[in-house]
Amino acid sequence: MLRYRVLVAIIGIPIGLAAVILGGYYLFGLAVVLTVLGLHEYYTVVRPYRPNLLVGFLAGLGVLAGAFFMLARRAQCAGR
Repeated sequence: MLRYRVLVAIIGIPIGLAAVILGGYYLFGLAVVLTVLGLHEYYTVVRPYRPNLLVGFLAGLGVLAGAFFMLARRAQCAGR
C-alpha cells in the first residue's frame, strides 16, 4: 500500500508543480482531472444511495469553471 502512495507522489508532485508554475489553463486542466477523479471516488462510495451522477459531475465542473473564468476576467480587467 505504501509503495503505491510513494509512486503516486513521485509522479504527482512534478506534475502539480509544473501546473502551478505554468498556471492558467494548465492549472485549470489539472484541477478538472482531480475534480473528476475525486467525484468518481466519492460516487463509488455513495453508490448504494443512488446519487444522480450527471448532475453531480456537471455541478462540480461548473463550479470549477465558474471560479476559474471569474478570476481570469478579474485579472484581465485589473491589467488595463
